[in-house]
Amino acid sequence: MAIEGIPSQTSAEASAAGRRLFRLGWVLLLVGLAIYAIQLFALKQYVVPWYAAILATIGVAGMLVAVVQRWTVWRLVGLVVCLLVMAGEWLFLTVVTPAPAYQGPGIGKALPEFSAIDQNGATVTRNNLLGRPTVLLFFRGHW
Repeated sequence: MAIEGIPSQTSAEASAAGRRLFRLGWVLLLVGLAIYAIQLFALKQYVVPWYAAILATIGVAGMLVAVVQRWTVWRLVGLVVCLLVMAGEWLFLTVVTPAPAYQGPGIGKALPEFSAIDQNGATVTRNNLLGRPTVLLFFRGHW
């Protein structure tokens, strides 16, 4: 049934659009994993791969639309596999590699004794900073 002014989509066109959307889901999932693998193994950059889980989520959403439009066994199996990979990525990000809880002094609390090296190589202690307004900036460097 065609609505006036809006061309109707044939079954073949809808099927082709669904295949493209399904393939795009796979591509997004695999691109996120590939970028993380390159960063981790080739570039030795140890970063938290939020982008991989986000790309996988967008890819799975597209695949879900394709399955709802026209489901086949292969699309359903592919969707389940991608859902499992996506769930594993989110589990890795939220459970395996969470940021550690803050254990430093609270606002308005005194700093513990410390000794650090500044940008010029001089040693700085807590006593050097007492009695004047101070902002400490910690740069962990590149590991």
